Amino acid sequence: MAELDLSTGKVQPGALPVKIGYEAGFGRKFFFWAIFLLLLPFFASLPAMLFQRVSRGLWFDAAGLAVFGVAFTALMVLLLVGLLHSLRAQLLLDETAVRLSLPARTGVLSILSYVRNEIPYDQIAAVETRREIYGGTLAPVLMRGARLKTKDGRAISLGYVNEANADLAIPVPVIAAEIAKRAGVPLVDHGSVHRRVSSKMLGLKSQSAGNDIVSADDIAHLNRRHSGAMTVLVGALLLLLGAGLVRDLMTVDLDRGEQASRSVQEAATPTKKPTTKR
Repeated sequence: MAELDLSTGKVQPGALPVKIGYEAGFGRKFFFWAIFLLLLPFFASLPAMLFQRVSRGLWFDAAGLAVFGVAFTALMVLLLVGLLHSLRAQLLLDETAVRLSLPARTGVLSILSYVRNEIPYDQIAAVETRREIYGGTLAPVLMRGARLKTKDGRAISLGYVNEANADLAIPVPVIAAEIAKRAGVPLVDHGSVHRRVSSKMLGLKSQSAGNDIVSADDIAHLNRRHSGAMTVLVGALLLLLGAGLVRDLMTVDLDRGEQASRSVQEAATPTKKPTTKR
């Protein structure tokens, strides 16, 4: 079997698996297509429904529908992003190069555009990974990202994956390790940084204030605060639920169900009008 030449970074035929492809399966593609097409008619009818309420002076109903429309629009955008990602995101590792079809940049809007790249293994200078932390105590999100650094100075992102919910279709850390192995370069871990959600969503470059290094102790402390906040939140919800149940049990009328049943039966039974004799 031929060997990998570490001096040039070239992979000789037969040294490694010929091809490894990563993309979403049929089930994920069908799921996003089905949900998006199912909700699309309801989403398209929202402007007409809103116009009818405004034209008739139903301002309270129009305001409620507008709030629902904003939430519905955000949901449809996320579904569209997921649909496009499942259809277009692909990574192929062959004998001599890695072929990518990935979003041009990060962010919700920029993720709608995809670019194709082909990077020979001998042009890869390094493979870098890092953990990015978003949010605070209540709902922190830990994302693991990876990128390729080429010898001509380019930085090509391989994407991100949530550490709490790994993507089995495109496992970014596994792909990064495999590319580093094939290219004969080290896999560099840049540790953990804290980033702002607004910068991530809008695809903005991080500034020094929003790209702070986070140590392992800080992550452990953040996880402990998150667990405590979740415990308090769940406890408060359980207390509210228990208080509501106790209140209903103390004020319930045991005969109310029987009376309601009798009222329903009387309302459903047609009453006979008295006949008058002439």
